[in-house]
Amino acid sequence: MAKDDVKFTRKELKEDELVTFSAKALKWLEANRKPVLTTIIGVIVIVILYYSITGFIKYRAEKASNEYIEATEILAPKQKEMRTEMDAPSKEEIENALKKFEDIYNKYGFTGVGKISLLKMAQLSYDLRDYEKSLKYAKDFLSKIGSEDPLHKSGLLLLANISYAKADYNEAVSSCENILKSSSDFLKDEALFISAKALIKLNKNEEAKNKLKELTEKFQTSHLRNEASELMKSL
Repeated sequence: MAKDDVKFTRKELKEDELVTFSAKALKWLEANRKPVLTTIIGVIVIVILYYSITGFIKYRAEKASNEYIEATEILAPKQKEMRTEMDAPSKEEIENALKKFEDIYNKYGFTGVGKISLLKMAQLSYDLRDYEKSLKYAKDFLSKIGSEDPLHKSGLLLLANISYAKADYNEAVSSCENILKSSSDFLKDEALFISAKALIKLNKNEEAKNKLKELTEKFQTSHLRNEASELMKSL
């Protein structure tokens, strides 16, 4: 009977182990209160910062998008009274839109909308024939996006147009070649046409003919096909 008095069930042993572990854990927490509290507070701060930053970025991105839309509305075609044709943006409207896009970029340059605004700034500066500013904006834009981004080609094409306008024909051809060597046909007809015009300026008519021939044969639905055909006949 004495032996039975000291026997414990498996459940009782587990409960006793749990009590012992809990007691030890409490003693450890008491002895290490400051380090534990510091760690917990650190984790809480990180979580709060994460959600705060995420929310802030989302808020800024939404604000950037709204301001971008407002800027593009300045350039939206306005229907003339009692007419069906559309007005092109005036010089004043382009200048006002450019200022708004510059403001968007200065405030939200880290967002996707901010980067796209930089491309718009380059385009509008080109439209105003401020080629130096346009060139700077175009190069800044290309430096901020990857070559796999679809807008990268748009930046290269604009760079080619700027170089052509500045009579830097070799640079225009170089920018076009960067478009032409890609696997996608996107903007290749435009690149072939600008490249051909630049090659003509460089007195490389045979190379220009090859570019124009490729355009007319490979891109038969291009809006540049007829113009390319006429240009090829003149060479």
